[in-house]
Amino acid sequence: MITNKVIPTLDMVLKELDAIIHELNKQGAKLMTQKKYHEAREIISNAETVIAFQAKMKTLCDEWLKMAVPPTPKPHINKKPVKRTVTKILRKGLRTPNEAFLMPILQSLVQIGGSGQVTEVLELVEERLSNQLNKYDYQSIPSNPKVIRWRQNANWARWRLVQDGFLASDSPRGVWEITDAGRQRVAEASMHHQILAERQIPYDDQVQLKATKYSISFKLGKIYHRHHDLHDRYGGNRQSGIAPCAQYPFVFLFTSPRGDEFGYQDGWISEDLYRYTGEGQMGDMEMTRGNRAIRDHQEDGRALHLFKKVDTGHYEYIGQFEYIKHEIKPGINGEDEQRDAIHFVLRRINS
Repeated sequence: MITNKVIPTLDMVLKELDAIIHELNKQGAKLMTQKKYHEAREIISNAETVIAFQAKMKTLCDEWLKMAVPPTPKPHINKKPVKRTVTKILRKGLRTPNEAFLMPILQSLVQIGGSGQVTEVLELVEERLSNQLNKYDYQSIPSNPKVIRWRQNANWARWRLVQDGFLASDSPRGVWEITDAGRQRVAEASMHHQILAERQIPYDDQVQLKATKYSISFKLGKIYHRHHDLHDRYGGNRQSGIAPCAQYPFVFLFTSPRGDEFGYQDGWISEDLYRYTGEGQMGDMEMTRGNRAIRDHQEDGRALHLFKKVDTGHYEYIGQFEYIKHEIKPGINGEDEQRDAIHFVLRRINS
């Protein structure tokens, strides 16, 4: 970019932010007069976020002026003038609000030990909100077709958690880390049933609610369609062999007769004991995510349900199991490379 056009460009952004803030404030005031206080607080929160971002932009302007970068000559490029278009803000109420991501982010970080790569955290957040995210959340944002809307909103929620002191502000790039205050916030939410995410319920309450509201049982030997009968109804990752369900007290385990081709050695040890290989296709398996969900399922109040593949998309229900122990043994991955593999020993509790 031509250096003498940096400030005008930043000024243009600041003016657009002013217009957005003005519109949000107007909407918030209108909702307050209508006594729609919850919606008004949401709008006001969005306005505060934009105001904070605007302050950062002003700081960038000041820093740029202090640098006193000399202007570069304007290149001679023959091109047709481009008509600038203004993208309209998505109509309110269509997408999941930023506040809905606050508690799931904190809960996900607690689940993986306090810190994790952004992609790992967002995968868990997506799982927790699987019954809430809609088609608008999965659309790309107008300004960047490569960015999915819900992921951007989750990043805005992360910034707010940093400002509130619930996430660390000095964590390495690409890593989110919860603070002691954040852990305390999760503990308080579980203890006093306080929630930050709209329509979200702390996990312990979700387990009790679902167990009370639904009498759910799977029939031994019955064939279930993995997507239609399991994931569409109960949630859980559709691609993983280990699929914890965010809204139901289940951890689905899937095994395949061809698993040994990829280094998975599943099978019966005795009449009631079953060896199940943990997840992780490359490198040493680690006690994170799905593997941790198996190990901690009793503490988390979740039941392990094992399904064996019999045809494309179809799985036979083998039974409900409980964790007994796990072992770390040498193994190979799908590319015949040596690695450490986690082998769980599970006991069937229904027959």
